[in-house]
Amino acid sequence: MRKKPKTYNFHSEWEHKFLFTLVNDRPVCRLCNQAVALAKKGDLERHPVTNHQKFKDFPPQSALRSAKVTELKSALKTTAAVYQIHRKKKGCSRGLISCQAHWLDKADTCTK
Repeated sequence: MRKKPKTYNFHSEWEHKFLFTLVNDRPVCRLCNQAVALAKKGDLERHPVTNHQKFKDFPPQSALRSAKVTELKSALKTTAAVYQIHRKKKGCSRGLISCQAHWLDKADTCTK
């Protein structure tokens, strides 16, 4: 008998708790824009602790953390708008995250 594959769902409270948000169904760290493969609580919890030492500066359930999450989410919307314009101008067929890395190289042509 074949095992049923596990599915992991992103919970909205993790945005404030771990500073992650969903981009194209993948959890992305708002501090470094790194995507994590699975939306597992342990993976999302471990990432900021091991990669971002200043994460402790934003205590859980504080006004400071809420303000930072709001700031980072608005920055994401601005960034997404810039890359959307880039993709239209250059005919880019990449997703937001891969297009972001490619766009920073300031390539003249941006196709897959």
